[in-house]
Amino acid sequence: MMVFDVNDIPRYLGMRIKQTKNILTNFCPAMVVLCILYFYILSLLGILVSAIDRDSIFCFLF
Repeated sequence: MMVFDVNDIPRYLGMRIKQTKNILTNFCPAMVVLCILYFYILSLLGILVSAIDRDSIFCFLF
């Protein structure tokens, strides 16, 4: 269990921000690709749902 002193909080936050920056710089291209794929799949699903009428969707789900 970690006990925080008030003076340690800014240093801890600084460390966390540095770690987050490193993670972002390492994984940013992969994350961008993943986000694009995610939204692409979502839009495809939306097109499918709008193309098929609601009753058949509910029959398919249940």
